[in-house]
Amino acid sequence: MGIESADNFTADQARAVASAVLKGSGRESVLHAANPAASGDASLFTVQAAVFPEALSLRREVEITRAALLYADRVRLVSPSAAMLFVLKDLQQLPREGQMTVLELALPILNPSIGPMVRQLRGLLNQRHLAGQALLLRERLRRELSQQWEPLAQAGRRLWVDGGGRELDEAIQAGVLSIGLVAEAVEGADAIPDAFVDELAMAVKDKTATPLFDDGTSVLVREMIEANRFSLPELSARRAAKAGIASGLVGQLPTFPTSTMAQVLEVREELAKSVAPFRKAVARLAERVESRAYEADFPEEVVDLYRDEVAPAFVEIESELKRGRVAEALGTAASGAPAPIVSYVVSTVTHLPASVAAALIVGSWTAAAGATWFQRHSGREDHARQNGFYLLYGANEAWR
Repeated sequence: MGIESADNFTADQARAVASAVLKGSGRESVLHAANPAASGDASLFTVQAAVFPEALSLRREVEITRAALLYADRVRLVSPSAAMLFVLKDLQQLPREGQMTVLELALPILNPSIGPMVRQLRGLLNQRHLAGQALLLRERLRRELSQQWEPLAQAGRRLWVDGGGRELDEAIQAGVLSIGLVAEAVEGADAIPDAFVDELAMAVKDKTATPLFDDGTSVLVREMIEANRFSLPELSARRAAKAGIASGLVGQLPTFPTSTMAQVLEVREELAKSVAPFRKAVARLAERVESRAYEADFPEEVVDLYRDEVAPAFVEIESELKRGRVAEALGTAASGAPAPIVSYVVSTVTHLPASVAAALIVGSWTAAAGATWFQRHSGREDHARQNGFYLLYGANEAWR
């Protein structure tokens, strides 16, 4: 067949197989699987993350998705590479008719000698009544092509897994990630630039979503704007800046590089109440940024924001939490049983010598005061969580 493993599967060959899948009976199921998170709900904070194609690697797609999902409700990944590999990942689940279409359209490209065999089998399958040598030939061709299909399907899955697709699978299954460009990305190498640009144009005009550009896409947008081939509406530009700042700050966290998609999904649930304060903090920071999200200086401005705003906030949060832990320890020790002591003193103080009664009253007041102090200061953790950057602090701690 010419494709025995993912190791010798070229981008053009992968695209040929993906195109064949979408031309066959697998089209609707693939398109549906790519968009489980599709929603027109304008109340959801949806990020359209655009990633410039990089061969068969999904490294940047996984990274930008992890960062965006910490603060966004949904992410739509606009990536030709992710779209193409997504089509290939579940070839083993295609029905027989879909397999035949792929074999007929793609295998002749991968291995021209297969073409006549596929066409011969297709002709035999279209005949209702076969007997003798024709029936034997049909079964032999089925077996031979089945042997060709298995390594092809395995190679498709391997490309997705080796590229980093398993992490994207987790977000898709959680219903928070969809894959765009699935149909457009497999039309051919010449169609990819136009399809990608068209998708970007749609993303920046979508009033229900926020555009987010990776480095490669930022360069593309910048060049097209300078050539008057692309325009970024002011609202989209402001949204893109906020998304760029938010994702950039997440990316600056010391523990982010080693975090996993599963950890991001878990933390976003645990820190859900801290998302809104973070978004407000980012909106405030966006007013200080002079560069557009696609301009060359933008990443450096985000680094400065992390140094000037986020790092000091972490120190404040940690200090607040430490004071809260001390308060909890003291309060627990001081408030052993204040209520029974106070009630006992109230009921018996008139029957005791003055000195003893005074001692009991003072002791009871001290215990009650300790309890009151604890109640007043045990809210320090809640107060720390209101810090606009507690989402980042909590995530960084959780990913250690």
